[in-house]
Amino acid sequence: MKERQRWRSEEDALRGGSVLAFGDNMMVLELIECCKELEEGYCAWVVHRKEAAWRLRKVELQLEVEKTSQRKEKMDEIEAKIKALWVKQNAALDRIESECREQLAGMRRDAESKEQKLAEQWNAKHMRVVKCMEQVGCRMPQIAEPNGR
Repeated sequence: MKERQRWRSEEDALRGGSVLAFGDNMMVLELIECCKELEEGYCAWVVHRKEAAWRLRKVELQLEVEKTSQRKEKMDEIEAKIKALWVKQNAALDRIESECREQLAGMRRDAESKEQKLAEQWNAKHMRVVKCMEQVGCRMPQIAEPNGR
């Protein structure tokens, strides 16, 4: 602004006075006009640069917000996948545990059945031995049966 006032005062002095010859006067006026245009262009450039920097900061902030939002969305998506995998894993472990319990229960039933059969076989053999001994004339002490019979 001060620069403009200085140019105007010099321009007014040159227009008002006839210090220089007409051709020189015109060249000086043209030079002054060019300097004014140059100064106005510089001021416009400074304003444009400030506005561009402001817009750039605004876009950078907006991009940062978008980046943060996308990161959060991706983290939520990954957390959901992890949770789904945990649920799937727990379901698989529950299924395996259930199958193991069923197999174990089946093995126990088979073992009890085998034990029952062996006890019955032992009892039958014992009874044959007792009958055989009674026929021969020996008395054997009564042995309690394993199943309490």
